[in-house]
Amino acid sequence: GVEDVTHEKLKLMEENEKLMTLLEEQHVLLDEQVRNVGEAQEELTAAKEELEETKRARAQAEAVADTATRDASDAIARAQAASMGVAANHRARAQENLKLLNGLVGEAKLELKELRAEAESIKTAVPLMSAYCMNQLQGYFA
Repeated sequence: GVEDVTHEKLKLMEENEKLMTLLEEQHVLLDEQVRNVGEAQEELTAAKEELEETKRARAQAEAVADTATRDASDAIARAQAASMGVAANHRARAQENLKLLNGLVGEAKLELKELRAEAESIKTAVPLMSAYCMNQLQGYFA
């Protein structure tokens, strides 16, 4: 009678306590997943910003290379004019300018090459980060 009811009541209370503990653990895991997804999204955003920055830097490097190429063409034209009878010291100065400009063009091309390689590596990183985020989100909603 009364003992059975009390025993049943105690059993139900124990069961309820276990369920509450499990629920609490689920909450902790869920919070952790939400945090992980947030962090992954931040990393993805950072990677996208880095890619944009690299694109801007590459555009600047290309502009520098274009300018240097134009300057080199002008220097070549001046050097040709100098070789057609202008004073020898003008020719020497034009050749020095040309050497400097060729050096700048070489540096700009090298910088451009490095930026392109960096952009490529970031381009491959972004889809990986997206996949990671999606994976986290699927785990969160599962």
